[in-house]
Amino acid sequence: MNQEVMTKIRKLLALSNSPNEHEAALAASKASDLMIAHGIQASQLIDEVEVDEEVGEEKVDPGKNMDLYWKAKIASAVAELNMCDFWYHKLAVPGRKNYKNHIVFAGKPSKIEVCKETLIYLSAAVERMLEEKVEESKEQGFVEDGDEIEFCSEMNGPAWLRFRNAFKMAAGKALAKRIRELLIEKKTKGIQTEEVNCTALVVQDAFKAARKELEVYKSNIRFGYKMGGYSGSRGFGGASGRAAGNSISLNKQVGSVSRKQLN
Repeated sequence: MNQEVMTKIRKLLALSNSPNEHEAALAASKASDLMIAHGIQASQLIDEVEVDEEVGEEKVDPGKNMDLYWKAKIASAVAELNMCDFWYHKLAVPGRKNYKNHIVFAGKPSKIEVCKETLIYLSAAVERMLEEKVEESKEQGFVEDGDEIEFCSEMNGPAWLRFRNAFKMAAGKALAKRIRELLIEKKTKGIQTEEVNCTALVVQDAFKAARKELEVYKSNIRFGYKMGGYSGSRGFGGASGRAAGNSISLNKQVGSVSRKQLN
């Protein structure tokens, strides 16, 4: 990849945001011409990937079976934001007759790594905040969830399990919603950072190109079944989970374009 050409294109794209309409249009046109002439994809400008990577996939063990559902909410949004795709894959459990569903990320290897890191970070944050909520509640003798209150003495094992599941599902949904809002912002406003300055059209083109590659990859895969999902996020624990999901920082793993994509 010709780094001088890449540098020139990035400078032209930066100028395409000029308040001078003529200068902006001319710069955007020149950048487009250079990209076409040198066969440079918009995604390369965003990712700064030196080698053209092949689309592949990687499986992620979600842990407990029930954790698959809320983690999948996060995984789906993270995949979209990082130009990847997401689905489930059923694998046989070694030494046993049953199967376990895994999360699958498909896309460029560098992006898959970001998806995995982001999922691990956000999932760990949800679980940490849940345990803090449970510990605090047991110390004070009651559980406060939005406008509802339950005394710990009246909560048995199944009640605590329902609380935990509702908390995690609601947190997962809240995080997924926030991540998709970031995606919409990037597609409508572009990306302006110290490292990258791309217009909304460039970002949209990059996502379209990535989607086409993913569709070609998926055309060679036989999808055997569609799995239902657990959606219990409105029960007791849901309000606390939503609050947690809305308070978790998206700036650590989802923070920079060079860490590939969330800002």
